Amino acid sequence: AAITCSTVRAAAAAPARSGRARDEMSYTITIEDDGRETELSQSDTAMSVEFGRLLAWLQRHSRK
Repeated sequence: AAITCSTVRAAAAAPARSGRARDEMSYTITIEDDGRETELSQSDTAMSVEFGRLLAWLQRHSRK
Protein backbone atom coordinates (compact mmCIF):
# COMPACT_ATOMS: atom_id res chain seq x y z
CA ALA A 1 0.00 0.00 0.00
CA ALA A 2 1.25 3.45 -0.87
CA ILE A 3 0.91 6.47 1.34
CA THR A 4 0.34 9.78 -0.37
CA CYS A 5 -0.22 13.14 1.18
CA SER A 6 -0.60 16.66 -0.01
CA THR A 7 1.49 18.40 2.67
CA VAL A 8 3.99 17.20 5.27
CA ARG A 9 5.60 19.52 7.81
CA ALA A 10 8.23 18.65 10.37
CA ALA A 11 9.11 21.13 13.08
CA ALA A 12 11.06 21.31 16.28
CA ALA A 13 8.85 22.72 18.96
CA ALA A 14 9.84 24.61 22.07
CA PRO A 15 11.79 22.67 24.65
CA ALA A 16 9.68 19.90 26.16
CA ARG A 17 8.66 20.36 29.76
CA SER A 18 8.78 16.79 31.00
CA GLY A 19 11.42 17.52 33.60
CA ARG A 20 13.61 14.69 32.29
CA ALA A 21 16.24 16.84 30.58
CA ARG A 22 16.85 20.59 30.61
CA ASP A 23 17.47 20.74 26.87
CA GLU A 24 14.93 18.13 25.80
CA MET A 25 13.17 19.07 22.54
CA SER A 26 9.85 17.88 21.19
CA TYR A 27 9.20 17.35 17.49
CA THR A 28 5.92 17.34 15.61
CA ILE A 29 5.32 15.94 12.12
CA THR A 30 2.03 17.11 10.61
CA ILE A 31 0.55 15.31 7.61
CA GLU A 32 -2.29 16.94 5.68
CA ASP A 33 -4.17 14.79 3.19
CA ASP A 34 -7.58 15.27 1.62
CA GLY A 35 -8.72 17.72 4.30
CA ARG A 36 -7.58 15.47 7.16
CA GLU A 37 -4.67 16.29 9.44
CA THR A 38 -2.55 13.83 11.40
CA GLU A 39 0.08 14.92 13.92
CA LEU A 40 2.89 12.74 15.22
CA SER A 41 4.81 14.08 18.21
CA GLN A 42 7.75 12.76 20.20
CA SER A 43 10.59 14.13 22.30
CA ASP A 44 14.23 13.57 21.51
CA THR A 45 14.78 11.63 24.74
CA ALA A 46 11.96 9.14 24.08
CA MET A 47 11.92 9.09 20.27
CA SER A 48 11.29 5.77 18.53
CA VAL A 49 13.77 4.66 15.88
CA GLU A 50 11.05 4.87 13.22
CA PHE A 51 10.04 8.42 14.15
CA GLY A 52 13.70 9.46 14.14
CA ARG A 53 14.23 7.99 10.68
CA LEU A 54 11.12 9.73 9.32
CA LEU A 55 12.17 13.04 10.89
CA ALA A 56 15.69 12.74 9.45
CA TRP A 57 14.34 11.88 6.00
CA LEU A 58 11.97 14.87 6.08
CA GLN A 59 14.77 17.18 7.19
CA ARG A 60 17.03 15.96 4.38
CA HIS A 61 14.34 16.29 1.72
CA SER A 62 12.59 19.45 2.88
CA ARG A 63 12.46 22.48 0.64
CA LYS A 64 14.53 25.27 2.10
